[in-house]
Amino acid sequence: MEPIQDRGMLMLLVIGASGNVGREVTRLLAESGEQVRVLTRNPGSAAVPAGVEVVRGDLADSESLESAMKGADGAYSLMRPDPDATRNLAAAAASQGLERIVLLTSLAAEAADTPLGLQHREAEQAVEATGLTWAFLRPTNFASNSLAWAQSIRTEGAVRAPFGTFKSAVIDPRDIAAVAVAELRSPDQANRVHRLTGPQVLGLTDQIAIIGEVLGRDITYVEQSEREAHEELLARGVPAPVAESILAGQRGALTQEQHVYDTVQQATGRPAAPYRDWVTANRAAFAS
Repeated sequence: MEPIQDRGMLMLLVIGASGNVGREVTRLLAESGEQVRVLTRNPGSAAVPAGVEVVRGDLADSESLESAMKGADGAYSLMRPDPDATRNLAAAAASQGLERIVLLTSLAAEAADTPLGLQHREAEQAVEATGLTWAFLRPTNFASNSLAWAQSIRTEGAVRAPFGTFKSAVIDPRDIAAVAVAELRSPDQANRVHRLTGPQVLGLTDQIAIIGEVLGRDITYVEQSEREAHEELLARGVPAPVAESILAGQRGALTQEQHVYDTVQQATGRPAAPYRDWVTANRAAFAS
């Protein structure tokens, strides 16, 4: 990617600013001096840096999207499971003549023969069809997914999860955000796919061991059945089709070779952070 050049202040829209990645995208853009606008369903509860404009809207509301995009140079958005949401995003961006869309999907988009992969790839295709410049962020497993274990680690010193042999090159959401920001601020009008990983492939038990080392305590791994894991996801408010897709993706990954990509280094000029750094930064969430 070309280095960021001085091209004057940009107006950039962030959709999904309350998420692990979107929140960091918003912060980094504000610190870089860009004009930032955030689209949210609940403006009154939005916690954003000083100077960030907050507007009410939703990906399901085409009119609010078009209004939020007026005057914007580019937009970052995570994909939603609802295909209409991404189509609305694409149509609004095209109608308002945005220079660039940065869409967060996942590496699952490269396995379009799976329900989750098809869902992510169809979202990308909706953006491609606009004819606008785009960048797709395809990360692997988020380090922040480990927060699902926080309560059981605090109260029981244990992690319950299925697929004990599951491995991934887990990535810090802050690195995904840094790549998103580099794309939003780049003067280069090129379409790009970013395969995003952390610096090392880690097994599930490797991650648990690292958390234990940071906390200075032993943490036990307890194998869950898929049924138990599915019920737990539902209890956390994950929609049933999404829960099924998550588990299917993890099951499929058991037999897939896991890769490490240096995309974060290429896009930002610094290497991806190790999982231990993320755990250390979020130690309080796991500490009893």
